[in-house]
Amino acid sequence: MDLVLAAAMCAHDETSAGVLCTALRNVCYNHEEEEEKQQTSTTTISNHAANKTRIGEAGGVALVLAAMRDHETNARVQEMACATLRNLAHSHAENQTRIGAAGGVALLLAAMRAHETTNARVQEHACATLRNLADNHPENARRIGEAGGVAVVLAAMRAHETNAHVQEHACGALRSMADNHPENARRIGEAGGVAVVLAAMRAHETNARVQEHACGALWNLSANHDEENQTRSIINNKRKRLPVEGGIERAKTQPRVEPEAWRASPAAWGAREAQTAPNGRPEQAISPWDIMMGDL
Repeated sequence: MDLVLAAAMCAHDETSAGVLCTALRNVCYNHEEEEEKQQTSTTTISNHAANKTRIGEAGGVALVLAAMRDHETNARVQEMACATLRNLAHSHAENQTRIGAAGGVALLLAAMRAHETTNARVQEHACATLRNLADNHPENARRIGEAGGVAVVLAAMRAHETNAHVQEHACGALRSMADNHPENARRIGEAGGVAVVLAAMRAHETNARVQEHACGALWNLSANHDEENQTRSIINNKRKRLPVEGGIERAKTQPRVEPEAWRASPAAWGAREAQTAPNGRPEQAISPWDIMMGDL
């Protein structure tokens, strides 16, 4: 791709590196929310997928990673580089493998550490990239776990508790990392991940996307383990109830969240409702981890 080859000559310049990453991001741009809302035509999505392949095959991944190495302290370069990798890895197995094999995980985590408390956008895009890298890719999930990714993602969640975008994509990263990966699920549980995920749900009760990814993370944390497992014990010990008018009750009205609850326990919806006290107010609230653990 001419864009990649031309940009390679000036990638070591700080300003040019930022422009390069922005250009590559826009070339393969297919914002996941827009795609999921089906606001993008099939033809456009196909073209974006083709551009992802072109960028990957032309050496674009290596170029973006080089920009990250050369400009570790520049938040704008790191933000746009993470955003570019996020798009390149989304639903693209070859680019997932390219980024993972080229050391992308270590660079993403380094960016998150360097800008942990100072730049929420770096955290957001890096977490989304980790989610996309680990999605249906066991080797990348292993790489992230072994590189200390769990601690870094949880640190981002703690540092940006009120930022819904960070919480959404961090929960998504934990969800992908724990999916069919018992070792990562154990890491998340032992690092206090359950409490952090529940805190995100409480802080963002009205945000369906946070609720969706948080429920998915809790589901994967518990689904990979039997009754004696440490992570399951942590979930049981940390069980805190959400108010009926928020959290999972609100999530039940959101079509994107409902499948996660059904996946967790198909019989839970409709068959179990919160008990109601004589004054008409809820006596006990339903929580997603109750549903997943089959306690209702």
